[in-house]
Amino acid sequence: PCSGLGVLRRNPDAKWNRSKKQMKIYHEQQVKFLDNVSSVIKPSGVLVYAVCSTEPEEGEDVIGAFLAKHSAYTVDRTLPGLPVAARSLVNDHGFLKTFPHLHHMDGFFAVCMKRGG
Repeated sequence: PCSGLGVLRRNPDAKWNRSKKQMKIYHEQQVKFLDNVSSVIKPSGVLVYAVCSTEPEEGEDVIGAFLAKHSAYTVDRTLPGLPVAARSLVNDHGFLKTFPHLHHMDGFFAVCMKRGG
């Protein structure tokens, strides 16, 4: 579940249908989802988290909360399989982010995390 705020250009009504309370609920659901999924990832396995939102509450804040509770996981900055042309979309923290006004595509957040072996 996510707010879908990264796809406003295709669904402009979403801007008026989201509240701070809803954003908090999305954040909590996303952290819980990652908590649950993390237990089935094998050592040295990879967990990819992606949402069609550019809001920190659904991206960076979710990953921060997850990593604070799961020390076995780290952000995999090598991003295996990511095309060379897309590497410029990755910031210094290893987060891939796109913005409609900069990249002429939907807003998106993604991160690849690796479980320690």
